[in-house]
Amino acid sequence: MHPYAECDFLFTDPANNTESPFKCDMRLFEQSLNIKHLIPIKQIQRSDENTVLWNWPLPDNSALLQRVKEITTGPRSDVRFRDQIGIYLKELRAKINEKINEIEEATKKQADKLWNFNAHIASEYNRMSAKEVLRQDVLDLLTDPEKLSIKLRETIASVLAS
Repeated sequence: MHPYAECDFLFTDPANNTESPFKCDMRLFEQSLNIKHLIPIKQIQRSDENTVLWNWPLPDNSALLQRVKEITTGPRSDVRFRDQIGIYLKELRAKINEKINEIEEATKKQADKLWNFNAHIASEYNRMSAKEVLRQDVLDLLTDPEKLSIKLRETIASVLAS
């Protein structure tokens, strides 16, 4: 209709069976076309597989259109999903570390008990063998080796008798 005007819009009204679907901006104002039936040609040209053209096709289900719009124009769902994965793994890592710490503490307590048990065995063995008596005798009698020999024989005989 306007030969020198550039086609700027695609008119998608399903009731439009007779006119060309391509509209220039002047025709848009002359006919007072409903904006919900217009798609900018440049939007179509720039679109990719992730672009949703809201007025094409023309589903009558406005709830579906609204939901698609929310999903595609909101924060990227893959980013939210990646964030959720990160949060989950961070929480899992914390739980694993907590469990490792519990196991470490329990293992250390067991090691302490074992060490205490070993120390108890050594102490009991030293008591039964009269090691402290021997040590004291050696310290006391270092100045007189003859007395030390006699005392050592007595201590050995005493330990063997008990």
